[in-house]
Amino acid sequence: MSDLENDIVKTDDTIDEAASAVQETADTVAETVAPVVEPVVEPVTPVEPVVPVTPVEPVTPVTPVEPVKEQTVPPVVPVAAPAEAAPVTMSKADIKKQQKAEQKAAKQAAKNDAKKQKKLEKIAKEQEKKDACPKEYKPVSVSKYFWFGLLSFLPVIGLIFTIITSIAPRNKNVKNFERAILVYYIISIILLLIAGIVGIILNPDLADDVATAFVYFGEDMLSAFGF
Repeated sequence: MSDLENDIVKTDDTIDEAASAVQETADTVAETVAPVVEPVVEPVTPVEPVVPVTPVEPVTPVTPVEPVKEQTVPPVVPVAAPAEAAPVTMSKADIKKQQKAEQKAAKQAAKNDAKKQKKLEKIAKEQEKKDACPKEYKPVSVSKYFWFGLLSFLPVIGLIFTIITSIAPRNKNVKNFERAILVYYIISIILLLIAGIVGIILNPDLADDVATAFVYFGEDMLSAFGF
């Protein structure tokens, strides 16, 4: 037992002894003295309760760590190689068919190669001819002919363009093409003049209408060019 518990026990014993002594004196006084006076008992001061001590929890023992077991790796089982497929036996008819197909494919490939070679030789010969031609006679592509023709057939501007290109370019192929269009213009103008003369002969009033039409056309052209 601790000292605190011993003090508590001693205090209880003293309290009991004092109480018994008081009781004995009270009895003796009651027997001798009359009238009987009740003994005055002094109140006993209560003793403060002692706070119980909380017991200390026992320390839990540390569990030993189990050693790590070594993992056993199973041995690698060698995988057997796949068995080779047995050679397929072909009949004589199948062998002949296969040979014919191979010969046909070889012939077709040879024909295609010969065609390609001919095309290349043809292109090379044409290029040689172009290189051998002087600049004045070099061939003109289709696209150039198309754009020259389109510009030549524009109203009014086309006639001017045709006259210039039939004289200025060095390439005679372009010159001949533009001269052919210029001839077309000249023939058209001649036919229009003939038709106008015939119309004036048949209808004299037509001349005034044509003249006024040309006057309006000229004024419109001059205003278009800012004159």
